Amino acid sequence: MGVKGIKKLANELPKWEEEIGKKETRKVILNMINFLGSVPKTPNRLLGIDEPDDITYMCSRDKFGRVLDEIGNEYDNLYFKRSSGLFKESGKEFTELCDIFIDYILNDKDIFERASQIITKIGRIEYEAYTLIKQGLKEL
Repeated sequence: MGVKGIKKLANELPKWEEEIGKKETRKVILNMINFLGSVPKTPNRLLGIDEPDDITYMCSRDKFGRVLDEIGNEYDNLYFKRSSGLFKESGKEFTELCDIFIDYILNDKDIFERASQIITKIGRIEYEAYTLIKQGLKEL
């Protein structure tokens, strides 16, 4: 999902229960949780397993960050290196989003305003990251 998609999600998420109903909203959020993982997998907390997950729920932003860091080092490109840090930061935000979504599934908490704020923050971080990549490409 690109920055425009992230912004759209942030705006529409708070309306889901009203527009598609609670049952469908829960299905969609559960699907989102699964695909935030480095491989599609339901987190242990949702399965009732009291053990840490063996995968990350960072929407692969940790992987993006590692690749950009390697490219930045290989080409001595500070733009890629800085972008790497931003993707790692957005990955942490995706992890927090996943935790909030899990609270919604398990505890029926009203998480929509907070989730929308996190998604908006991810959009800002990633816009900056993509801007840095664009600048970095000009230096190659």
